[in-house]
Order: sequence, then C-alpha cells, then structure tokens
Amino acid sequence: MNFNEVNEILKLENTSDWGIINANPNRVSEFIEFLRQNPTLDRSIKLEFVELIIASMNEAILQQLDSKDTTDMFLDYVELIKSDDFYAISIDYWKSLKSSEFPVSKLFQVH
Repeated sequence: MNFNEVNEILKLENTSDWGIINANPNRVSEFIEFLRQNPTLDRSIKLEFVELIIASMNEAILQQLDSKDTTDMFLDYVELIKSDDFYAISIDYWKSLKSSEFPVSKLFQVH
C-alpha cells in the first residue's frame, strides 16, 4: 500500500505537514489500529504516522478527550517504536517540547 492509498482509506489530506494537518484527537486509537492491521507498510509511511499519532494525542489531551484506554494504547505504541533509531528523532522532538501547548511531552516521561 502506498501513501496515496493510505490517505484515501483514512480520508486524510496529502500535504507537507501531514501529521500536524491531519491530527485528530478523536482518531488516536484508529490511527494506531491502522498501523497494527497494516504491518507491512513502508517504514517511511510508518514514520509519518509517528507525527500523526503524537500530534493527535496532544490534541486529545488539550481538548480533554484522552481516555485511559487511549492513553494506554498510545503508550504501548510509543513503547514499541521508541528503541528504533528511525523513529527516535520524532519522539525526541515531541519529548523536548515543554510548554503547556504540548502536554503530550509529559507522557514520554512515564515511559
């Protein structure tokens, strides 16, 4: 499956800031589940999902739409990818954001 097909299936906009533009606080679990169901996606597409999922989780926290189930699913996802250097730069970036606009960074302190 290529990136255009992913966008079509998930009804996402293909744009340069894909992860930020398509972030949706109501779809965190859906995005993670999509990755689980499509393990053969190219790593470059999976890297795009890192930004999408983290930005979506950040919005969920800001809008108080984060449930324990969603948070647990998010932390499990992060746990799976955090030791892979390919994804580490994105995780480290979000982890470094300390302002109140980025409460998701506090979740990285848990794991």
